[in-house]
Amino acid sequence: MGSKKDTDTNNEEQRLALKRRAMMVLSQNPNSNKKNEDEPLNDLDDHLESDDMSDNENADLVPVVTTLDENKVPDQAGAILRHAREKLGLTQREVATELLCKVSTIYDIEEDRFNQSTAAPFAIKKLRAYAQFVKIDPDTIENIYKQNLNIETQKFEERAKAQHRKNRSHYFFIVAFILIVGATAFYAMLPDEDEDLSGPITQELSLNNQDKKDDAIAIEEPYKDEITRSDNNVRNDVQVIDANTQKATEQQLAIKNKLESKGQKEDVVSTNTNNALVINNKETKTQNSIEINVSKEVAKTNDVAKDTKDEQIKEEKESKDNITLNNNVKDISSQVKLIGREGLASMNSVKITVKGDVAINVTDSRKASLKQGVFKKNDVITVTGIPPIVVSTSDTSLIQINYMGGTIKVPNSKQVKFVLPNK
Repeated sequence: MGSKKDTDTNNEEQRLALKRRAMMVLSQNPNSNKKNEDEPLNDLDDHLESDDMSDNENADLVPVVTTLDENKVPDQAGAILRHAREKLGLTQREVATELLCKVSTIYDIEEDRFNQSTAAPFAIKKLRAYAQFVKIDPDTIENIYKQNLNIETQKFEERAKAQHRKNRSHYFFIVAFILIVGATAFYAMLPDEDEDLSGPITQELSLNNQDKKDDAIAIEEPYKDEITRSDNNVRNDVQVIDANTQKATEQQLAIKNKLESKGQKEDVVSTNTNNALVINNKETKTQNSIEINVSKEVAKTNDVAKDTKDEQIKEEKESKDNITLNNNVKDISSQVKLIGREGLASMNSVKITVKGDVAINVTDSRKASLKQGVFKKNDVITVTGIPPIVVSTSDTSLIQINYMGGTIKVPNSKQVKFVLPNK
């Protein structure tokens, strides 16, 4: 701030010095007021009444007195030249005729309208010619013009910067407004927090679970009825057995008492034996029925277990087939890159991190297999060999290779091989 203030002070002092120099030259001109002395005094009123006249009329107006006093002339090249012209009693048209230009150009010069850098070459040329015509040092007028031009250029640049900042603030305001409106619209479209989104899903899951439960009950119902009928048969048979036994015992006692006297004891023993055989046959039949039902359930369970085991064996076989490394693999060495290399690391060591079950074979320049096999997730393989080192794998997406202080970038491919790049 202090430096800028000092610069402005110096410029102001230079303009005053140039102005005094121009005025000194003008005052030393012996013919400066010659024409004014020959003019009548009543022309002063005509000059004062000519303020509202057009530019063409002012161009032919002969000045009687200067527009401004000597000490009130501003530090502007055009104002100094106009003051000099008026002291010499010259019209704007006379100056324009002498300089071979339009009257409007002389008017613009005296009004200091050539304050743009693009007009500077033309303005300086006319200013110097004008200064020579009115007996003023052209260099002095040119220096005053350039100083004022620099000041106007700085003011213009400051106004342009202020306008740019204003436009940028307007732009940020518009962008912020659009973002706020967009965010408001987005949140307005979101459902309310009180709305239960899980209701339909929970209800559907409950219905599905209920359907599964009903199916399970429907499946188990025949077996339950069959088991119930078997239990009833057992209980009925037991009750029949108890009644027959009791009745047979009573008959046996009655027959025994009746036939003791007749000597038929053997027939009674035979009858009791037949009744016992009938009862035993009914018990055997009921037990066999229960055993058959149990055997059916066990057989069904064994079938389900066998099917599950067969599926597991099939899946394991398919999985094993997927991680087999073929003999004829595609070479993608041209698509492999070394990225993120830091420092100087060995070209002989390779570290492979396994992200899933994958088949890998690592060889070196001797065609020797440094590491080969099927590796599981989270396995880390470290090998050392003589470059170039070649990696063959069943799936590149399941491995990460660190080599020479960087990472090997490999496109996702299956059944491929590639040479580890060294740069």
